[in-house]
Amino acid sequence: MPGRRLAATLLVAASLAGSGAALAVRAREPAGPSSARRRAAAPPFEASPASGLRVRDHAAIGWRPAPAAAAAAWARFRGETGDDWIASWDEATQVPSRLFGRGVPAPRAVADAAAAAEFARGFLARHIDLLAPGADPADFVLVSNVEHRGMRVVGFRQTAGGMTVIGGQVSFRFKNDRLFVIGSEALPHVTASLPRAAPRGAPTTAAAEQARAGARGWVLRDAAAEATAGEVSGPFVLPLVGDAGVLGYRVVHRVDVAARAPIGRFWVYTDAASGAPVAREQRLRFADGVVEFNVPVRYPAAGRQAYPARRGIFIVDGSFATSDEDGRVTWSGGGPVELEARTTGPLVVVTNRDQGNRPATRTFSLDPGGTVVWDESGDELRDSQLTGFIHARVVKEYARTIAPDLAWLDQVLPVNVNIADQCNAFSDGQSINFFQSSPQCANTGTLADVIYHEFGHTLHAHSIIDGVGSFDGAHSEGLSDFLAASLTGDHGMGRGFFRNGDPLRDIDPPDYENSWPRDVGEIHFTGLIFAGAMWDLRKLLVTQLGEEDGVALANHLYYGTLQRATNIPSTYAEVLAEDDDDGDLSNGTPHDCDINTAFGAHGLRALTPEVAPLSAESITADGFPVSLRVNGFSPACPGDGVAAARLTWRLRDQSADQAQTIDMSEDDGAWIATIPPADPGQVVRYSIAVDLLDGAALSFPDNMGDPEYEFYAGPVEDLYCTDFETDPFGEGWTHGVVSGVLGDASDDWQWGEPLAPPAAGDPPAAFSGANLVGTDLGGDELDGLYQPNVHTFVQSPVLDVGNFSDVRLHYWRWLTVEDGFFDHASILANDRLAWTNFDSDQGNQSSTHSLDREWRFQDVPVGDFIEGGKLQVKFDIESDGGLQFGGWNIDDFCVVATPGVVCGDGEVTGGETCDEGPANSDSEPDACRTSCRVATCGDGVVDSGEVCDDGNLDDGDACSADCAHGDDRAGDCGCDATPRAPMPGGGPLLIVLGAALLLGPRAARRLRRRRARD
Repeated sequence: MPGRRLAATLLVAASLAGSGAALAVRAREPAGPSSARRRAAAPPFEASPASGLRVRDHAAIGWRPAPAAAAAAWARFRGETGDDWIASWDEATQVPSRLFGRGVPAPRAVADAAAAAEFARGFLARHIDLLAPGADPADFVLVSNVEHRGMRVVGFRQTAGGMTVIGGQVSFRFKNDRLFVIGSEALPHVTASLPRAAPRGAPTTAAAEQARAGARGWVLRDAAAEATAGEVSGPFVLPLVGDAGVLGYRVVHRVDVAARAPIGRFWVYTDAASGAPVAREQRLRFADGVVEFNVPVRYPAAGRQAYPARRGIFIVDGSFATSDEDGRVTWSGGGPVELEARTTGPLVVVTNRDQGNRPATRTFSLDPGGTVVWDESGDELRDSQLTGFIHARVVKEYARTIAPDLAWLDQVLPVNVNIADQCNAFSDGQSINFFQSSPQCANTGTLADVIYHEFGHTLHAHSIIDGVGSFDGAHSEGLSDFLAASLTGDHGMGRGFFRNGDPLRDIDPPDYENSWPRDVGEIHFTGLIFAGAMWDLRKLLVTQLGEEDGVALANHLYYGTLQRATNIPSTYAEVLAEDDDDGDLSNGTPHDCDINTAFGAHGLRALTPEVAPLSAESITADGFPVSLRVNGFSPACPGDGVAAARLTWRLRDQSADQAQTIDMSEDDGAWIATIPPADPGQVVRYSIAVDLLDGAALSFPDNMGDPEYEFYAGPVEDLYCTDFETDPFGEGWTHGVVSGVLGDASDDWQWGEPLAPPAAGDPPAAFSGANLVGTDLGGDELDGLYQPNVHTFVQSPVLDVGNFSDVRLHYWRWLTVEDGFFDHASILANDRLAWTNFDSDQGNQSSTHSLDREWRFQDVPVGDFIEGGKLQVKFDIESDGGLQFGGWNIDDFCVVATPGVVCGDGEVTGGETCDEGPANSDSEPDACRTSCRVATCGDGVVDSGEVCDDGNLDDGDACSADCAHGDDRAGDCGCDATPRAPMPGGGPLLIVLGAALLLGPRAARRLRRRRARD
C-alpha cells in the first residue's frame, strides 16, 4: 500500500519476568512489496499470528478517582492510611500503579530488613483486594529487600499455582521508617493452571524438543533466515492485556532462540501443553538512526583527543600487564620495552566482528617515562575498536558516579564492533553492539553518543530491582538518551550518526515540549517525553546548585527511575520518592517544585482542569458566566499555579478576527469571566488560555480540530429528547454498515456503559446517567477504537417537527477522530450533510485530529433540511486503513425548536429565508420550500438555472454537485458528472528499525511538527 501509514503497533501491558520488558502482540503483516520493510519495523515483542490477539501498545496510566471496581478497596485503604494519598491507575487492570502520600509508620523498616518484610507482607495481606485483586497473599514471593541511600525497597513477585506470573509484582518503599510509596504491577484474578497434558516442573525432554521446534520454526518463518533454539524453562503464567482489560492468561514455556540475518535474540513463549508458539520477545535493544560521523570525542568531524587507555591489558616484552586508571604500565628493568597494544581489559573487551574477526593490534617501543599514542583515524574498522574501548570505559566510570554500589559495573562489558550491518546499534542486556558504516550512516562504533546510549539500555537492565521495577522500552529509550546527553552536556544526542553535526534526537527541542500522552507513539519519540522532563529538571537544579552539584542530584533522581519505575508515567512518583527526606510525600520534598515544573511541562504530573459546561442558556442582563479551575498544584511552590487566564469569545457567524478577549478574575482558586448577553438564537463559541506561573501555557478545549466550546443563547422548545438510559434500538433507533467489512460484528455502534480504556480516547462515564450510544464502547475483548476501512452509522427514528422551521440538534458528544482528510465523522439530517469534522487538507501530512478530552455540547442547525415536517438525524463515521481513535460517543440527544418560529404563516422569522404560506411547496420549481428556505441545488427539484437536481449533492453519481452538468445517462435528471475521487491514503509510511529511528534530521523535524499538531 504505497503512501499508506503503518498501523499502530499493539502491545501488552504485562511485564516479562527477569527483564520486565513489555510483551507485544502483533498481527501478521500482509504479503506484498512492502512486507519486508514492515518486518524490519516490527517491535521487539510479537505474538503468534494464529492467536488473533490484539493487545495494548502501552500501559494507560491515569491520575483520576478510583475506578468503580476498586472503589471499595480504595476506601478501606484510605480508612487505614488517611486521605492524603494519591493514586495513579492502570486503566486496563484497574490496579493502582503507584500510591504515595503522607505515609504510615513502619518501625525499624529502614534498618531492619526482616521488620520491613514483615510489615510489607502484612500490609499486602490487608489490602490484597486493592493491590492484587483476586490474589491470595501467599501468591507473592519475596524477591528483593534492599536499602539504598536511606530508602529500603521490598519487592514481591506474583505467582499462581506455583508458577511465576510474568510481570506480576508488588513493591513497597520505606524512608524514615515510614511506608510512603507503593507500586503494583499485579495481574488481577489470575485463573491459569497447568494443563493436564503439560509436565509438572521443568519440561520433559520430549516437551522441550517440541517447544524448541515450534519456537525455531516461528522465528524462521518471518523473523530471520537462521535460528538456533536453546534453553527451555518454565512453566510460567503469561498475561495478555488489552486496552480494555485482561484478555486472558496462558501457561507457557520459554525458549531461548538465537537468530541471524537479521541478528536477533528471542524468548519465544510456547503453550505448555501443545508446544505451539504463543508470543515472543526480541531481547536485543536497538538504537538506530541515520547519522554520518566518525570521531573519538563525539564524531570524526568534531575532533579527536588522546585519552588514557585505562585498565587495558597489554603485552609488554612478552608478558601481560594491566594499565592503571591513568593508562600507566610498569615493567622490570630500566630500558625501553616492546608493547603490543590491544582493545581488551578486565572491565571492557572489544571484539571485532568484521569478516574474519581480525582484532586491531599495534606494536610500539615505549621508553621509560615516555608516551606512545595509538591512532587509527585512517582505518574505520580499526578505529571503531579503539573508540569502543575508550568510550565504553568513559560511560562506565560516569555510571559509577550515578550508581556507585552497582556491582555489575565491576564486571566485564563485551563491546562488539564492525558487525556486518549498517545504520544501527543494539544492546542485548549484557553486551553493546555496533554496525559498520554505509553511505548514509557512520560506523556506530566510532560514535561516542551511540556507545553511551546503548550502554544506558544495559545499565537499565542491571539496575532494576526485582519485583519493584521493570523494563519498559519507551522509558529505556528516554533514559538512554538522557544518559548520553547528561554525560556530554549536550541535549542533541547522536551527533555524527548522519555524518554531520545534526543530532539523531534532540531531547530539548526549541519551542516544543514532548508531552504525555500527546506524543506517545513510536518508542524513541515516546522516550523523549521522559528524557525531556529529566533534562528540564537537570537545568533547574544546575541553576540552583551549580553545575557539579546540580548534575549530580539530577543523576541521583534519575537513577531512582531505573531501579523502580515500570513505565514513563510511574517515573514522576519515583523521582519524588528518591528526593523525599522524611517518608511523607504529602508535605512535599526538598525539590518537589522543580520536579513538578519539569515533569508538569511534559504531562507527567496530575493537573486536572474543570471547566463548567454551557449548553442552551437563558439570556440574562448579566450575560453568561464561565469558570475554570485547575487542580493538582502544590501550594508550597511559589511558581506552581495559574498566573493569568483569558477567555476569548465570538458569535459563530463571526470570523476569528472578530473575537473578543476578556481577562478572567481569580476567586478562591477558580478563574471566572462573563460573556456579554447575546441575541436569542445566537450560538456563542469560546476558548480559555491559561498562563502558568512557571511560564508554561495551557488552552481549553485541548482539541486542535475543534478548539472552541459553544453554547446556544435563548429559549428552546423540546420536540424530541432521549438520555439513552433505555435501549434506543428498542425505540426506533437503527444502526448499520454503508460499506466495508467488519469481521464478526455488523458494525461498531453500541448502546450501554462506556468500558473502553482511556488509550482509545473514549469517556470514562456517560455525560448523564449510566448509558450512551457510541462506536465500540469497549468491554469483553473490544479496544474502544472504530474499525479501519468501513463506513457505519446510527440514526434516529423519523421525527415529526410540525411546522417549526428553526429546528436544531442539541446534544453532548465525546468524539475522537482522525483529521478529516482521512476519516470522516458526520451528522446528516434527512441524509444531507449538516456537520463534519475538520479537514486540514494537507495531503498525507494532515494531522489536525479532532480529539475531545471532555464532554462537549454541540448545536447543529437542521432547519434547512426539514422535509414535510419530518426529520431524521444520522451520525456516521467513514474510516481509512490507517490511524483509528475512539470515534463517536453521544448522550442527551435533543431536537429542539425556537418557540414561535413556524413555517407557513406567511411571515419570514427566525432562520427562515422565505415564507409564502399555502404556496410553499417541495415539488414546484422555484417555490419556497416547506422548510421556509428558498429553492436551491440539492432539494430534488430542477429549478431555474439548474440542469439536474437529484437531491443528493455528493453521492458520486452523474449529476454534478452544482446541478449544472448532466446528460441522458442519468435517467429522469439527465446528469453526467465525474464520480468523486476516492479518499486519499493515510500519512507517510513510517519505517522504524530497532532502537534508533532511521530518519534524517529534516525528516525528524517534519515528523515532530506533524505530531505537535496531534
